[in-house]
Amino acid sequence: MYYQPEAMLEQYDIEIKQITKGRGVFCCETDQGKKVLAPFRGSAERAKFVREILCSMQEKGYPVEQVSLTKDGQCVVTDESGMRFWLKDLVEGNECQTGRAARSVCCAERAKHPNDGSRHGHAGTKALYEMGIYGRRSSDRPSCNGRASD
Repeated sequence: MYYQPEAMLEQYDIEIKQITKGRGVFCCETDQGKKVLAPFRGSAERAKFVREILCSMQEKGYPVEQVSLTKDGQCVVTDESGMRFWLKDLVEGNECQTGRAARSVCCAERAKHPNDGSRHGHAGTKALYEMGIYGRRSSDRPSCNGRASD
């Protein structure tokens, strides 16, 4: 399938310096740093929800990627075939291989406090409570794979 990343990126208030193809994504050098234009397999409402969680985590000091908004304030753009994409900060390093949202938050908590010596602390669960995520029905919880967590 032929994607036109330039047309999708015009919807953002950024200056694109270079675009390279990655594994299923477009890596972009911009005036705001490195970004990734990646497919989003969910509704626009879900993208907004995920963005709000990531913003909340960043405000609490977690080193998480952020989702850029379009000039119109949207979290996703749609290509001519109807496929949704979102523009996120490029996070250097290895891919995260987690299965649950709570585990992701615990990993982020350990990244925030790498020298505290704990392997399985409860700080991540506490952060989920603070954000109002932990304790929801499993069908309402976010997950890393775009589906509700189990």
